[in-house]
Amino acid sequence: MDFVTNSKRLTGIYKDHLQRGAARQQAKEVVRMFIATKGTAIPLPVVVKAVRLLYNNVEDGVRGRSKLITDKIGKLAKKVNDSSKELSDIFNDALDHADHALEGHPRRSRQQQ
Repeated sequence: MDFVTNSKRLTGIYKDHLQRGAARQQAKEVVRMFIATKGTAIPLPVVVKAVRLLYNNVEDGVRGRSKLITDKIGKLAKKVNDSSKELSDIFNDALDHADHALEGHPRRSRQQQ
């Protein structure tokens, strides 16, 4: 499956609530491939779409949910691959991009709040 060309299809399927289960399965595969290749095979915006699909951030917004998303991705990362510092950095970047796209600004650390 070519994840890059199917990213628009993923977003389209998400809007059809009858097929949400299929969209989530494809999104999980995107995230798993991203973890396995440490981000070399799939562009970050595609992964951000997959993350938003998996955790309903398109509907619910991401405010107050960053920790929840981080925890879920962390669990998935441990299942698929050893969770290394490099992998953690990749996912933090993905979450920052998702927050920026959804809220209009990057995620702030607790020290800055």
